Amino acid sequence: MAVPLAINKGRHRPQNRLLDINHRMTSPTPRTTPAPKSHRVVTRGAAGMVNQGLGLAEALARRLPGLAIEQKNVRLKQPWGTLTPFLRYPALSVLTKDSDPFTAPWPDAIIGVGRQSIAPALACRATNPASTLIQLQRPTAWSSQFDVVIPPVHDHVAKRANVIESIGALHRVTPARLAQEQ
Repeated sequence: MAVPLAINKGRHRPQNRLLDINHRMTSPTPRTTPAPKSHRVVTRGAAGMVNQGLGLAEALARRLPGLAIEQKNVRLKQPWGTLTPFLRYPALSVLTKDSDPFTAPWPDAIIGVGRQSIAPALACRATNPASTLIQLQRPTAWSSQFDVVIPPVHDHVAKRANVIESIGALHRVTPARLAQEQ
C-alpha cells in the first residue's frame, strides 16, 4: 500500500512522493511480507512527540483497516539518557524501570519519535528482524539503521533512499476531527 507524503526536494518546492510501507527502503529488493498489522509508537512521552507518532500511525490505520496501534513511553538510564545520540546503546536494558514494558509480542512496525526511541527501536530490530523501523525527527548517525526516516526539512538530514522530509510536524488533525469540533 502506498501512502502519499509531501516532501521537499529543493528548499521551497514540495513534491509528492509515494512511501511504500510494505517495502523495506534500505533493501535492494521489495519486501514480500504482508502489510503490517500492528504498530508500536515509541516516545519519551512528550505531548508533541506523541502527537506526531500517533498522527502517522492513525493515518496508516485509515489506509490499513484493522491496524492495531500501541503507544509506549520510554526513558533511558544514565548515562545513556544524556549522552550524545552517537553513543546510544541499542539494548532494552538501557530503559528505566518507569518506562512502559517493551516486550513481545513484537509489532510489525515501530514508529519512533525523538532520540529516546532510538535504542529500544534498534533493540527490537535485533530481537525481531522482521519489524519495520520508522523514525520521526532526526536520528543523528543512525539513519541507515531505519527503514524509513521522516525528519522535518529544518533538521537537514542527509539525503538517502530511506529519508523522506516532512514540511512541518506530522499531527493528528484530520478533516473529520475538524468537523467534529465545529
